[in-house]
Order: sequence, then structure tokens, then C-alpha cells
Amino acid sequence: MCGAHGRARRHGESALSRWRTAFLSALLFCSVLATAPGQLATPENGDKTDADVDKSPAVVVVSGQVTDDLGQGQLDVAVQLFPTQDSESGKEPVLEGTTDEMGDFTLRAAEPLEGAFVLVLTKAGYAPYREELHLEKGKPSPFVGVTLEGAHEISGVVRSAAPEEPVAGASVVVQAFFREWRGRTDEQGRFHIERLPPGRAQVVVEAEGYAKEQRTIQVGAEPEAPLEFVLKPERIVEFDIKGDTGEAIAAATVEILDREHDDFRTLATDSTGHVSFRGLSFDAKQLLVRLSHTEYVAGEGFSLTVELPPEKTRSKHELTMSRAGRVAGIVLDDEGRPRNGARVTAGGGSASEGPRAWTNYEGRYEVSGVAAGSTPITVYLSGFAPELKVADIKPGETASVDFRLRPGGTVEGVVEKEDGTPLPGVTVAAVRWRAHDTLGLRALTDPSGRFVLFDTPLDEFEIAIQGLDPAIVPPVRVSGGATEPVRLVVPEKAFEASMRPGSRWKPGDAPPEITVKTLDGDEIKLVDLRGNTVLLDFWATWCGPCLMEVPSLKKLHEKYKARSDFVMIGISLDHDEQALRRYIKEAKIDWPQVFGENGGAAGAADKFGANALPSTFLIDVDGRIAAVNVFGEDIDESLQKLLGEGKRD
Repeated sequence: MCGAHGRARRHGESALSRWRTAFLSALLFCSVLATAPGQLATPENGDKTDADVDKSPAVVVVSGQVTDDLGQGQLDVAVQLFPTQDSESGKEPVLEGTTDEMGDFTLRAAEPLEGAFVLVLTKAGYAPYREELHLEKGKPSPFVGVTLEGAHEISGVVRSAAPEEPVAGASVVVQAFFREWRGRTDEQGRFHIERLPPGRAQVVVEAEGYAKEQRTIQVGAEPEAPLEFVLKPERIVEFDIKGDTGEAIAAATVEILDREHDDFRTLATDSTGHVSFRGLSFDAKQLLVRLSHTEYVAGEGFSLTVELPPEKTRSKHELTMSRAGRVAGIVLDDEGRPRNGARVTAGGGSASEGPRAWTNYEGRYEVSGVAAGSTPITVYLSGFAPELKVADIKPGETASVDFRLRPGGTVEGVVEKEDGTPLPGVTVAAVRWRAHDTLGLRALTDPSGRFVLFDTPLDEFEIAIQGLDPAIVPPVRVSGGATEPVRLVVPEKAFEASMRPGSRWKPGDAPPEITVKTLDGDEIKLVDLRGNTVLLDFWATWCGPCLMEVPSLKKLHEKYKARSDFVMIGISLDHDEQALRRYIKEAKIDWPQVFGENGGAAGAADKFGANALPSTFLIDVDGRIAAVNVFGEDIDESLQKLLGEGKRD
């Protein structure tokens, strides 16, 4: 809990100690600018005297960055520059150095170099990289960006289970670093795949008439023994998707998940509403299913369960979707001007769920996939009070709902224990408004336990502390026009029982399904990460204990980032995107970060019950929660159990 006594003590550090560390770090940073000739500017060789600084080479000959297939910087890549005629002769390089933790390198000399040279980059487990450079005085020094290719290879054989014989023409795919290397078996069932990077990889084998087989391997492990795959007959599962009046639904998206065998598939139905999944595990017993279509009501997550007959390898199932309606209209401000970028949500649940759309520059919107019946339609826009209207939605028809928005209100308050102790890092959320739970407004308390809810309704609504039993701490009615701060008091028994972060989750639970978008614009679905060990870190730059965890997380990421079966995601509950981006850049945080409403950060925090910061969740390869709220060395210990020590590249 951010600033709370339990977690803060664990990471306790005096202000003087933090200042001294920052000061020494600044001195160290300055010192790396003075490196010896032909060396890379790194902290290891950057501790120079004043005399060394005066003599340090000032001319940049060549610089660059070396990354892996994920775009992450590669540490300790040997960088050497040879005259062209000496590059293969075993002579000493003119300049040399190594890359830093970001994969950056800079080679300097006392004087500019001229002529033809060869830049050579080498690292164990990767193919050497060579690039010819022509250097001229008076011209800018070249910058070289390189993605290293792996130097490892795997081989093996694929056989059928019964009768035991080679399987020719089987597809063998190696998946690592979100890349694929492909091969096929020959007449003897043998395969060979080259140029693989070191680290964990997934090998997927598929052949006509057989169930897909997959295995996690450690590329580069010694010895690299041949792999053997034995294929069983495939299970075929067919679906007919129909509407509630019996019509076939074409172009419906059908997603299936065989959790036991870590197999996720997605297909679209044909013109008859039919879809067939082949190559499923012979031993599969159950599938989780999610259906979606713009004209029909989509299911919430994998809400459907299909039991598979054990005595048959082929089965057919009929699933039904309810015909949906649409709602469309225009959103104006109180002066009649159209408002662009307003979010319109249909349904009576949380704003992070249900069909939604955004207004265009004319203020117009259209939401599809809305369930029939009396449905709340809620509109949100920064700087304005949300507005809600109830529409009568009919299947296959479009209801018209227009809105006029007024400037929003503000609610301030403080969360305290009974003895007046402030509770920082606690989520305060709007839970009820006009008989619905559609608001989705929330705020985190600061180190003084204070919070501010912006853009609130001007009429009454209820707020509550997220994660607490409402019978112990009931919601409080407030108004966006109120001037007095709200005081929320948490009894000791409620604090002990409910305020433990992530207390609703325990090892072995299936985590909630979330879809988030990173600051780089990449969409991540947690379900798509099955087969990987995933670390989710809920944090914020204003949370002191969160920042104390950053150095440990950086070491952890550096240790495991080369592994293709490890994914680390930061979910920031900051309020200021630019401030967050500045901190990420200054702290050199290079794992994906999720922020804001559009990124789905708050919705993810809600679903995981991250009601205090920092909160961490480790998810294993089977898609189950393995650990909750482990920090520092405890995370590494947990990862070693899940991943093993592995081999560092």
C-alpha cells in the first residue's frame, strides 16, 4: 500500500539517504563522459580523474544501438572497428568497446578517422554482424542500428503415435520474441531450423489429421539434443452460430480456449454461420468460448463452456446469440457546439465494460451491439459533467439519443483510519448514480490520504472505497456541487480484513481477462499471453514505495528480458501522461507501460482489485495466478521457481 506503514517500512529509506544516493548517481553519470580512447562510455570505465577528462577523446567516430527482436537494448555486445584490410586478419581493432544496458555504444578517437573500415559486433549466441563504413573528415559520424540474428539451431523428428511412423510434411514453427522461424519435416519426419536466438522458445508442430503439439525449450542449452514429437489424432470441433430467431450468423468471431492444453484459437463463421476448429488436442475435455458480432450482443469474456464428448474425436455444437440494436445521436455542449472525443457507453454496468463509441468532430456517435430493452446510455467528456439517459433499444433498430453537456463538478475528500491516520494509495470510486453503476469515476488517495474526483455529476451520486465490504464501510452520498470535503473513515477491522492489496485473489485463481493498450500503442490481451510467465505491476510515479521498487524491477527485467516466455507489464495509475513519460525516460524503464482511460489502466486495476499501490501479480504459463504482491528479491525467487535460473544471453 503506497505509503502505508506495512509496505513503507519494508522499503524504508531516509530523505537524507535518498538525497545522498541521487547525488552520487549524478556524479557517476557525469564521470562517464570521460572515458579512455577507444572505449565505450559506460559506468564501468567512467571513473576518471580530472587529468583523464582533459585527455579523453572528443571525436565521435561511430555510434549506434544494438537490439534484439523485441527492440530491447542488448547489453555487453563487443563493438570493434577495423581498417578494411585488417578485419579478417586477426589484427587488433583500431577502436573497441561494449554496449550499455540500453544497447547503445559510442566509439571515440582523439582525431577524426578517414578511409574504409569494418564495424564488427559480436555476442555469444548471436551471429556476428559486419558493416562496411566509409569515414570522411568534416562529415557527420555514422549511426548504426542493428538487430542481432541468432546463431543457434535445433533439429528433431516427428512421428505418429499409432502406428509409430515418420510424419512427412509436418509444419514446425519456433516462436520466440514475437517472431517465428518455420520448417517442414522430410520423408523421414526430420526437421532442422537455424538462426535462432538464445533463450526460451515455443516449438509448435502441426500436421494434417493430427492434434497440434507444442513444447517450451531452452535454445542454446547444452547439450542441444534432437527433439522428438509424437502426434496423436486430432480432435475436430464444429460450431453453428445462430440468432435467437434461428437465422445463421455470418462473420461472427468465435474464440475458443482449451485452458488445460494452453490452446487459444479464433475464426470467423462462413455464410452459413459455420466454423470448424481442427487440430485440437485429442485429450481436450472442455472449451471456453467467446462470441462477438456487431449486430449481436457479445458475451462478457469466455462466458460459454462447451463440454467435449470423450468417446468421440469429432463433435458439433450450436450456439445462440441475441439480436442487438444500436443507439446513435449527437453530443453538444451547453452552448450548442458539437463535442469531439466524448465516450458513449451503453449498459448499466461499469464504464469499463459494455458496447461503446466516441463522437466525431461533428459530435456524432453510433454504438452497435447494444442489448435490447431499457438501457442506460452514458456520455463522458473531460471537463464536463457526465450525462445519462435511458433508451428503449429494439433488436435490429437504431434508437436516437442526443446529449447536452454542462461543466463538471468536483468532489474532494480524505480517507482515514479511526485514529485519524491517513490512508494513501487507496482507490475511491463512484459506485451508484441515478440507480445505475455507470459512472466509472475513481481517484487514488495521495500520501496525505486526500483525493479529488473531477468531472463529476452535478446531482447526487455515491462513492465508496474500493475493495471494502459495504456492510462495514457503506457508500457515501455526495454531490458535484458540494464545497465541504468528504471524510471517509475506515474501521480497524475493515482495514485489517479488506485493505490488504489483492486480497480477493490467491495463487491458483484464474485471473480476470483484461485488454490494455501501451503508451507505444500496442494492444495486449492477457489471454493471448498464455504460455508465458507474466508480471503485472500496478504503480504510479507519485507513490513513494512504487518508486523504491523501480531499481529492483529494472534488475529483474534486465535478468529475464531475453527470455521469450517472460512478459513484464507496468500499469500506471498516474494522472499526468507527460509526467509519466518523463519519468519513464529519466529512469530508463524499457518494459511496456499502460496508462489512462484509453489504455485501460483503471479498468485493469478494478478487475484485479489493485486497491493500493504498488500491487503485483505473477501469472504462470497455465494462465493461473502464481503469486500476489511479492516485491524486491521475493519476485526473483518466485520467478526462479516458475522459470528456473535459465541462461542469460
